[in-house]
Amino acid sequence: MMPLNCHRRRSAAERTALLHHLLLTRHLAERNVTVPGGLTCRLGEEAVNVAVSVALGPLDEVVTTPFHPPTGLFAILVSRPAGRSSPEPTRHVSISIERTSAGDETAREAVNSLDVEDLLSAVQQALGAVRTGDCARAVLVRLDESADPIDVLVTRMRIDHQLDDNALRAIDDDARQLARAA
Repeated sequence: MMPLNCHRRRSAAERTALLHHLLLTRHLAERNVTVPGGLTCRLGEEAVNVAVSVALGPLDEVVTTPFHPPTGLFAILVSRPAGRSSPEPTRHVSISIERTSAGDETAREAVNSLDVEDLLSAVQQALGAVRTGDCARAVLVRLDESADPIDVLVTRMRIDHQLDDNALRAIDDDARQLARAA
């Protein structure tokens, strides 16, 4: 399991790219279009989808994305060693979304579904460990429906003076146009 609150401070450019990806994923989901990476995504789960999609490397692949109920498996990511044509099933990262309450033991080990930066860091750490020889890792995501993951990132960017209303509007307009074209 990856620790909670593992995000690092990201640059304005990195956060802008994450925000654009979140908005594009949201607009594609609203239109019932497959989101980047072909992952199952429901409204409010954009941060999980984006973190997984952004963390994948050229030798990584999603081998299963079953539709999940409000709790359960989101994806299995397999890292394929260089020079191998097929993935090793034992070298994988499982991403699970679960409903947990604040008092649950697993809640302390889970990453909040609202925080795309923490999610991305957790998935990158897990994939990095698998790429360097660990057999399997798990990332537990605590489903949090108390807010919108896009609003969480927008608020953080505004606090850090990385985003204003005009920039947000432009990023959202571009994401909407790309979703319409899909």
